[in-house]
Amino acid sequence: MRQVVEAIRSRRKACGGEEFQCRNRKCVAPIFLCDGDDDCGDASDEEKCSAPTCGPHEFRCNSSECVPQVWSCDGDPDCPDGSDEYPERCGRQAPPLPRPRPRCDAGEFQCGSGECLRLHWKCDGDADCKDKSDEANCREFTQAIRDHAVL
Repeated sequence: MRQVVEAIRSRRKACGGEEFQCRNRKCVAPIFLCDGDDDCGDASDEEKCSAPTCGPHEFRCNSSECVPQVWSCDGDPDCPDGSDEYPERCGRQAPPLPRPRPRCDAGEFQCGSGECLRLHWKCDGDADCKDKSDEANCREFTQAIRDHAVL
């Protein structure tokens, strides 16, 4: 009998204020709607959401996130669902063509994966390059900086 009474009460429960009521009657704050996370537990907070618009140089993952286009079909999955590396999209029968690398400006370091970073980010203990090449060979790099430094 007690379970029946609780079931009836839970059906009548209304969310307060601007809260969203999930299909399972759970209430969640509006900030949790369409954020890519199943906050309701039944995914009703992620239904009827429009997909985010990616920029002109971005790839839209099947899971709706946007990643830089140059990260697509590079052999390293960046989308949470791996859709940027799906063989049917990337045509894995033939090896990917080498991409022309951007030329970095003075005061920048070019990562092995192609992106340009500020030179002072190299060997700072925090991997900023996609391939972490900014933290490779740091002993030689810091020695070369010391050799050319004016003391």
